[in-house]
Formats: sequence, C-alpha cells, structure tokens
Amino acid sequence: MTESLGQKELRAMCKDRGIPIKRKNSDMVDAIKEYEARKEEDDEDPAVEEKLTNKEPIVVYTDGSCLGNPGRGGWGVIVQWNDGESQLWGSSPQSTNNEMELTAAFNACQELVKNEVKNGIIYTDSQYVQKGITQWMNKWRKNKYMSSTNKPIKNKEIWKLLDEESAKIDHIDWRWVKAHNGDIMNERVDKIAREAAEKQ
Repeated sequence: MTESLGQKELRAMCKDRGIPIKRKNSDMVDAIKEYEARKEEDDEDPAVEEKLTNKEPIVVYTDGSCLGNPGRGGWGVIVQWNDGESQLWGSSPQSTNNEMELTAAFNACQELVKNEVKNGIIYTDSQYVQKGITQWMNKWRKNKYMSSTNKPIKNKEIWKLLDEESAKIDHIDWRWVKAHNGDIMNERVDKIAREAAEKQ
C-alpha cells in the first residue's frame, strides 16, 4: 500500500507517526513498515498492555481517627486496584486527628509509589489535608515550611514527607468527601482507622 503513495503522503504519514522524514520515498516506506511491525508487536505484548492499563487512575480512600484528640490515634487506607483491593492501617499511642489524617495520606502515596502507579485519585474527608496539599503547599515549600508568622507550620515533618512522596507520582487528584454522609468507602475506611486506634 505505502509503495504506491507519493512523497507528500509519505511525509504526512511519517510526521503522524513521529518518524524522521527521509529524502527517498523508498526509505520512508521502509521506516513506516518497520514502525507498523513494531506497533503490532507492542499490541500483542502483555507488558505493554499492563503499562497502558496503569494509566487509568488508581482510586484510594484514606482516613484518620483519634480517641480524645490528642489521644490514641489510628489511620486507614483502602486501595482499589484493577483486580481487587488492599487495606493498610496503623496506630500511634499519642497523636492528633490531623496527624493521623496526614499519616493515612502519606501511606497511600507510599503504596502507590511502591507499585509504580503514576496516576491516582485520593479521597480524604479532611479539608486540612486536601487544601494543604493542593492550595497551601507551594507557599509552605517556598517559605521552607514556615507560616506567615515565621513559625514552623503545624505537623511540619509529616507534611514534608507527604510532599516528597506525592511528588514521585505523576498525577494525583486529591478529592474531599464529606465524612459520615453515606459514602460507603469513606465509612469503611473510617472503621479501619477507628479500630486501629482502639486496638492498641
């Protein structure tokens, strides 16, 4: 098919495929054929298919809990993979609710990085976490994590960890969900966090 095309058509085909344009028509024909053969092999390669699938966002739900605030803390994470889900949780004998919310978000990012996820959606019912990472972080980072009153921001060390870990992921859509408002996944991850705090 390509042999019968003129130079203008061949140049257009090369341009569309990102192939360097050659002087001779025959060289462009060979380059296009090689490109198409390579593309056909990639389409049949399961590793390539897995990479393409991984471009779809992985959805994560996070939550933190604190009995007393400050008091015994717990955090939970639910990761919804393409073939199922996984749960993570942890606790602290003395913490605050915000610390646990941040710790849940950090562990969610860490899990995505460990599994080489490049595109994620992370749900949190903490506006402190959602606004902090999407609205306030750039200014905090620029000011070396100092507040407008020239004091270290609250939970500075966890914020730094979260900032560094989330930066390893190409894209994260941080979404706020209202707590205890009928969202099934939020209710589930809330239970995981609360039980982690209670079972210390």
